[in-house]
Amino acid sequence: KLLEKVDKITLRDEQSLEELKSIGVKNEITVSADPAFSLRPSYAGDNGNRPYFVISVRKWKKLPEDFADKMAKVCKSIKDKYNICPVFVPMQSWMDDEICNEIAEKCGGVVSQPFKNVETLIGYIQNSKFVFGMRLHILIYALSVSVPIIALSYDPKVDAIVKKWNCSKAFDIENIDVDAILGEVDYIVENIDEISASIEKTTSLMKEKNVCDAKSAIKLMEF
Repeated sequence: KLLEKVDKITLRDEQSLEELKSIGVKNEITVSADPAFSLRPSYAGDNGNRPYFVISVRKWKKLPEDFADKMAKVCKSIKDKYNICPVFVPMQSWMDDEICNEIAEKCGGVVSQPFKNVETLIGYIQNSKFVFGMRLHILIYALSVSVPIIALSYDPKVDAIVKKWNCSKAFDIENIDVDAILGEVDYIVENIDEISASIEKTTSLMKEKNVCDAKSAIKLMEF
């Protein structure tokens, strides 16, 4: 009933649209873009000129017992094959620090210090080779600056964004396939320019939708 009282609803994916329709919401609904695509990166350093990739993992009730070991194997294999440093970014310290530190210690990676703001984090991601993660918004931040992603899916919202960009695969956290993930990394490294260009096309559309959403909101407030 609360949703029936609003003038306009914007959503970031088609799955959410179907969910609202299924519960009988009949208001004007637009599938738009996450507002995070409007954020602009700030300079965040270059990791000492050493190439790196960004990883974001979190505690989750359905993580298998061997999750940390398998993730460490993936990250160490990437580091050894491509000489790319794994940098773990805890998005929510109270939930992410422990698992990030555990995997980093096992694979010889590093855990980042907290970033002063989201724009600086996006700037750091912009200078990375790719982003490998569970957290939805770290994937969004990567896509916002045309950086390739490898998604670890624990929620339909992660699958939804991978489907919309059609630029990668979403790997199930309950059944980590080390060889399949490493194969995806090989594909990204070998085709990084083409993948980034493809991401940029979709991301540009999302940024345009953000502008339209802002204009719509301003128009509504004028009444």
